[in-house]
Amino acid sequence: MNHDLYKTGDKDAPRSIKDGNGDVVLGLCRRCGKGECDLEQPCWVDDSDPHSAMAEVMEGTMPKSLNGKAATRFVVLLRAKAVIYAERSEKNVNGKLAAWEAGQAEAFAWAADNLEALLR
Repeated sequence: MNHDLYKTGDKDAPRSIKDGNGDVVLGLCRRCGKGECDLEQPCWVDDSDPHSAMAEVMEGTMPKSLNGKAATRFVVLLRAKAVIYAERSEKNVNGKLAAWEAGQAEAFAWAADNLEALLR
């Protein structure tokens, strides 16, 4: 299955993949949640795949594959990924890649916040 990427003008496109003018500048699949270098792999949504669960969280729905302790662990995983990407971004001298990594950090933190809100 082909990826369904966000495009400039999509109202639901995450802020983290847009530039200052609101144009989408980084590839992100709205179905599977994969971005940039992962887009070479086919789009495949699996409820047991954390990327798929993150895509559901980004849509504002509780992932079917997560509940209770698994969901709490997933929030911890999302926050850990956010920290990893933030640290990579700070160390990276390539401006475009650093911006992409900062956007990934923001997206993972945003997903963790929204999943936590869904759990309340």
